[in-house]
Amino acid sequence: MYKTVLILFLVCFACYLPFSRRPDFVDGKYTEGVVVDSLNIKTNQHFPRVKYEYSLHQYQTFDPAYVLNKYTRGQKVKVIYEDAHPEKASVYRMWGYWVRWKEILACIVIYILLLQLSIAITSNPSQERLDDIEAEEKAPKIRKPRYDGNTF
Repeated sequence: MYKTVLILFLVCFACYLPFSRRPDFVDGKYTEGVVVDSLNIKTNQHFPRVKYEYSLHQYQTFDPAYVLNKYTRGQKVKVIYEDAHPEKASVYRMWGYWVRWKEILACIVIYILLLQLSIAITSNPSQERLDDIEAEEKAPKIRKPRYDGNTF
């Protein structure tokens, strides 16, 4: 049963992914961006920001998922953005665009809840079902012949 729940969950998640990406990977535009360091004044830490150009304007984007990826200053990366909102861009790669922290944590929580629900449903049968099982066990077993002889 655990395998069934896992497979069902993975199929639903795979159907959710393509329709939830922003900027949209089908209609989005791709460009090349350059990684630049930026200083956060509050924490006095350097975070990688990606600088890219669109329609003679320069934009910078940052995503907390970038912290886990090792970017070096000057590295060129593929950026995806929408024409309507070029300031809302993302680096086009597996971690950060397709897979995100919030979604991973939400998936784990939802999977655990579904698993607990399925365990609760199957491990606590109703009294009617227990009576049916007991009646099936007490009923005499009738063996049916494979062929009754009248095949025509």
